[in-house]
Amino acid sequence: MSCECHSLVKVLHLGAQLDNTIFGRTTTPVTVYVKVRHNSPRLICMTEELAKREVMDPFFLWTGPDGRNIKDNSQVNLTNTGVLILNHKFQGSLSGVFTCTLNYRSMKNEKEKFVVLKFLVYGYRDPDFQYRFRSRFIAGDCRDGANNYFFDNLTVALKQLVAKLTCRILNPQFECHVMKEPGAGLQTNLFITFTGTCMNLSAFGLILHVYSAVDPYGKGWELICIPYHHDCEDETNNRAKMAQDLVQIFFEKQASILNQYSGKMPLIYYMNGSLTSERIDSCRPGYGKNNEMHPNCTECCVVCEPGTYSLDNSVKCVPCKSTEVRIYGATAC
Repeated sequence: MSCECHSLVKVLHLGAQLDNTIFGRTTTPVTVYVKVRHNSPRLICMTEELAKREVMDPFFLWTGPDGRNIKDNSQVNLTNTGVLILNHKFQGSLSGVFTCTLNYRSMKNEKEKFVVLKFLVYGYRDPDFQYRFRSRFIAGDCRDGANNYFFDNLTVALKQLVAKLTCRILNPQFECHVMKEPGAGLQTNLFITFTGTCMNLSAFGLILHVYSAVDPYGKGWELICIPYHHDCEDETNNRAKMAQDLVQIFFEKQASILNQYSGKMPLIYYMNGSLTSERIDSCRPGYGKNNEMHPNCTECCVVCEPGTYSLDNSVKCVPCKSTEVRIYGATAC
């Protein structure tokens, strides 16, 4: 008496049960974004329709962007049911088209069938955050040497403020301009009086503009990164945000101190509410932003396509002019 044995795989409504699941398509490749050094979603070597049926004697073959079998690649995990997970070792250089070929038999007539499914995988990183600040101070005269002295001391204070977060101040600079407020009525007269500066009846005031930027790569940031391993870019971004909060609190305190003055105002003082901050994103070498190509990952620094590259602190991948680059994530051509 002989026994003919078959293996069965039955996956019912898998997509509804697992939000972190992506099925294949037999038409166009499915685009998948995977954060570098993080696990990918579960890539299923089946269509969603096929996953709802029983299949007999399934055989799954996964190949990577180079066309080779990926079963021994340390950056991937494979299950015997055809599920591919790019694991925490995943690097952007492994981006490209992953192909799964599924051979199986139908339960109705046991006829052998096969489907080919493709997944276009893009590695991405979160952008590196910088914050650009603009603030205004009331000053006496643009030609007064006190402006430079004040600016130097303010810069030192801001550097010390963010240093404990291993952040730094970049490119501090200031400009002095004569400003005219609209209307030239009561508000302008008060503004002039408030500065302790008597101007003519055309009602001009002096504004000292201070520009600076904060980024998270100050002295000691490499040591800070050690316990965070692959999440260090998340940690540096968190610290940049914390530095932004500290700067805002610093200027709020300047305004609070001014409210306590009952006599003559200082020669230079902060214009309450004038501080603004703007987040500026930059991408690591080999990564860039492209909202048209990656509308589902607009905030991501996505690995550069073959034939393009990017340098440090860039936000775009640019085409190579000479040598054609056939890899993802090129930093030079």
